[in-house]
Amino acid sequence: MSEEQAVAVDETSDLSFMGKFMGVITSPYNTFLEICKKPTWLIPMLISIVVSVGVTYQALPMIIEMSVEQMQTQNPNMGDAQIEQAVSVMSKTIPFAPIVTVPLMTLITAGLMMLIGTAFMGGKATFKTLFSVVAWGAPVTVIIAVIQMVLRMATGTMDSATSLLFLAPDAARDSVTYFLLSQVDLLTIWAIAIAGFGFAAAYKFEAKRGLIVAFVTWIVVVAIIAGFKIVF
Repeated sequence: MSEEQAVAVDETSDLSFMGKFMGVITSPYNTFLEICKKPTWLIPMLISIVVSVGVTYQALPMIIEMSVEQMQTQNPNMGDAQIEQAVSVMSKTIPFAPIVTVPLMTLITAGLMMLIGTAFMGGKATFKTLFSVVAWGAPVTVIIAVIQMVLRMATGTMDSATSLLFLAPDAARDSVTYFLLSQVDLLTIWAIAIAGFGFAAAYKFEAKRGLIVAFVTWIVVVAIIAGFKIVF
């Protein structure tokens, strides 16, 4: 089978919503092939937004505490009134940030997929299809969000318990070491793999090729961000 040839599926088959939702977890590549036949995005995106808003609200006290510590580090002269005002603004805005960030990140990820798959690899896929496969990462987003919420409640910290941060427990949050170790996370790796399957299905590439592209892209992005942290 050539790299561009997809696994053969019955072109008339059509999974139900729950079939797609469960299939993204249990059989991602074949499920994304089905999703690409009739790309949709609204319901899975709404699910991602609702779950993200709920999980963000649950983590709000930790997020505010971490943000205040960072502000005080950057501006030691910050007064109590300024801190109180900042906390008030964050309390009202942070829980609803996913309403903007989830669609925005979906757009950016789909655009990056199109740039790589079409411009660099010569594949053919519509933006609607790519947007759909990214949005249909919702089942994984939901599971990851719930796991992270449970772990935060158990550990009392925003630090990921599924990453390599345990190797440097005293690393500063703004350090390159903290950033790199936080990126090597089992849940992040799972999400990237799912994105790779979606990418491969959209372009009718083999699953292996999609996984390679997804992880190489991840490594490059992490390296670029780490480079900026070192320079600036």
